[in-house]
Amino acid sequence: MEIDLVTKDTSWWVFTLPAFLGSKILIDGYFLFSLTMASVTLAVLTWAFAIGGVAWKNGRNHRGHRSIPGPRGLPIFGSLLALSRGLAHRTLASMAWSRDSTQLMALSLGSTPVVVASDPQTAREILTSIHFADRPIKQSAKSLMFSRAIGFAPNGTYWRLLRRIASGHLFSPRRILAHESLRQLECSTMLRAITNEQKQNGFVSFKKTPTVCLLEQHHGKCFWEEVQHGAR
Repeated sequence: MEIDLVTKDTSWWVFTLPAFLGSKILIDGYFLFSLTMASVTLAVLTWAFAIGGVAWKNGRNHRGHRSIPGPRGLPIFGSLLALSRGLAHRTLASMAWSRDSTQLMALSLGSTPVVVASDPQTAREILTSIHFADRPIKQSAKSLMFSRAIGFAPNGTYWRLLRRIASGHLFSPRRILAHESLRQLECSTMLRAITNEQKQNGFVSFKKTPTVCLLEQHHGKCFWEEVQHGAR
């Protein structure tokens, strides 16, 4: 009886690292200087020849007939620091208009490649195309066990099954009518909260109030009870 054992180990450096760290070569100042200069040179070359920043290295934006234009940004941060000033969507729109790349613009947010579409027709094609139906699963979604939920499930048979279940049990006319009183109650509560905040502060932080209203509606639809808040 023969057993074929094939090992594909991509972490070979784990075994060589202890021996490398224990060698005297790290004490050599010339070696450390050469290693630092080589790393800096490699980072600068990668940044210089990557249109759109370091996240678009190896020609990732050259796979079509034309490359996707975009700012290079900084070698490590990309265009991340440019979004720290003002509203992000206005900053991205200004960058796209200044570079005449409103249809598609490639940029880097650290090591994450980003594509921005400021043209309505291009954005419509992206939002309605099946090629962009999937979304990347974040680590937070995996930790909360949302990776199989309808919002993060990959496009396919499983997602279509979830859509049929949602349309038949959550968004049916009978179920929507049954929750009408709950929606009216939460909307009235939201309007009272907005009115009270306006009287107390002179302004309304509109981001928090609708979020609380939506969470209470979802909780009420799932468990048929209200979320008790200390503010009430």
